[in-house]
Amino acid sequence: MDETGKVINLRSAQTVCAAESGVGGHIVKKTERAAQLWAVLALAARTHQVVSYKMLEQLTGIARHGLGPLLGPIQEYCRRRRLPPLTAIVVKEDTGLPGEGFSGADVPDMLAAQARVYVFDWLSQGAPSPEDFEP
Repeated sequence: MDETGKVINLRSAQTVCAAESGVGGHIVKKTERAAQLWAVLALAARTHQVVSYKMLEQLTGIARHGLGPLLGPIQEYCRRRRLPPLTAIVVKEDTGLPGEGFSGADVPDMLAAQARVYVFDWLSQGAPSPEDFEP
C-alpha cells in the first residue's frame, strides 16, 4: 500500500487499487488504468507538453513505481496501430527522458518522436477502450 492508500499489485493481469466507491473497494484492471492514462497523455500531447512521472502521479494518484506497467499497454497499442509513441512524452525529471521500459524511440531520436506525438491529432482517433489495450 502506498501513502495514498492504493494497493499496488503488479500482477500481469491487473493493478489492484483500493478506490473509494461508497460501498467498498473496486478492482481496477491494468487496461482500465491505461485507458485513463491515455486521456491525460492525449491532452498533454495536444498542448505540446511533456509529463513527468511525478506529475502523472499527482494527476492520477497512481504511484510512480506503478506507472511503467500501465504505460506499457499504451506503448504497445501505439506500436500495433503505427501511431506515434504517445508514451514518449512521459519523462523522468532528472533526465528528461522516458523510463527504461520505453522502446518507442532511441535516445538520439527522442525529440523527433516527441514532435510526432505533438503534431498527431489524437482526438480524431477517439479514446481507446480498456479492451483495446489487451495484448
